[in-house]
Amino acid sequence: MGRHILFVGKSDSSLDRMWPRLEDRGLHVVLAASQRHAIDYAREHTPDLIIVDGTVSRSSNRLCRSLRRASPHSALMLLTDENGLAENVPCDAQLRKPFTSRKLIARVEKMLEQHSPKVLQVGGLILDPATRVVQGARGEQRLTPKECEILTLLMERAGEVVSREELMERIWNTEFMGDTRTLEVHICWLRKKIEADPRRPQYIITVRGEGYQLNACPRWRSSRVGGVDQKRGRPV
Repeated sequence: MGRHILFVGKSDSSLDRMWPRLEDRGLHVVLAASQRHAIDYAREHTPDLIIVDGTVSRSSNRLCRSLRRASPHSALMLLTDENGLAENVPCDAQLRKPFTSRKLIARVEKMLEQHSPKVLQVGGLILDPATRVVQGARGEQRLTPKECEILTLLMERAGEVVSREELMERIWNTEFMGDTRTLEVHICWLRKKIEADPRRPQYIITVRGEGYQLNACPRWRSSRVGGVDQKRGRPV
């Protein structure tokens, strides 16, 4: 699928006339039937832009937060009414109704330009967060949303140790550390997609007692057991 927009709100005659104009510019517009459908779609497909009609929802703040967690790489626009802009809403921009097609198109194009996800590269590892496609030792692989979020964070912090606590809080929005098995399972799945030998990882290194580190300069060394410096850590 090409660049696309997810609209969350009720059918509106004025808005319905605008969607074809966005389609004419090569953007695919998806209309969510419900808030639950919107969150599920955002999590699965990572839209380039999400537009939330806050004029028909009393819980636009909560909805925007849920959409942020579901698709952190999507730009988020909130439509407000004539009373003015909403406060403390986690969105990138707000647009007050009523507005013209020209104004909507201009704002959409500006947001897409500003929030276009950049391709990340660390050594031979290349990730496109927009499509969740990674190129590694096993060729081109598609990641799940959670896998993509984990790898994006590790690649952005390549060479640094990212703690389990931070990963759990950032990816799962929880500070509960009673069971990190979910995180370990996702790391295992990631290694199977990007490592030549998941049992001897070169990229995602476990730092015992601390967290995980993306090795910025992966290299086999005979003095290392299993491809991991035993003073630094071991695979999950």
